[in-house]
Amino acid sequence: MDPSLPLLTRAQLQIEASAFAKAHAHHNEPALLGLDYPVVEPYYLHRFKTELAKRYELPEADSDEGITFPGIKVDVKFINDRLEDSYCPMISGMQRFQGLGYDVLLFVYHQQSDFTAGTVWLDIQQAIWVENYRTADWYATISLIDCLAKTPAMENILAILDDLPFSLHPGEAWKLAENVLKTPPKQGYAAIGRASEWHIRWGRVIREAGKVDGILRLE
Repeated sequence: MDPSLPLLTRAQLQIEASAFAKAHAHHNEPALLGLDYPVVEPYYLHRFKTELAKRYELPEADSDEGITFPGIKVDVKFINDRLEDSYCPMISGMQRFQGLGYDVLLFVYHQQSDFTAGTVWLDIQQAIWVENYRTADWYATISLIDCLAKTPAMENILAILDDLPFSLHPGEAWKLAENVLKTPPKQGYAAIGRASEWHIRWGRVIREAGKVDGILRLE
């Protein structure tokens, strides 16, 4: 760690993400021939962090949250454009309604392999910044928002929570319902699978990038 380097900030990370996406818009990486996203994604992440480390002191990386830059509350994901999904650590079912607790920087890439030519063309198509509140689950938040607009009562909110296709830990549902009545959730755009799977689909986030507040398409 070089103390003479400036500490990486969220604002600088957005600028660097845009530059990285443009620099890697179309390049050949033959070493990845025959390999898919479980290898490509850490390859990209390592490359991105290596580039950042040349110009910045990176925030502390060791965290129970398991995210890329816990010091500035940002996780970085490289998403295959055919799958549009990723895995991430889930701490509580309440993250589905309130957001993951940190922002997410998404790089969406396309991979095209040519085994005859021995080439693997990688193309980062988009860099998207997703603010924490937009990382909440789309279906869960829209259900609660609709309930609050029509019948904002504790028993109705609890009934909505019971009907959702995933379970909350004991006590979470009541605490969440109280919080919802005090501070209504904002619309999330992620699609979060069951907590045991730690699986998020980002398709709706990608489609809405640049169209709604909190989902920024980095240029």
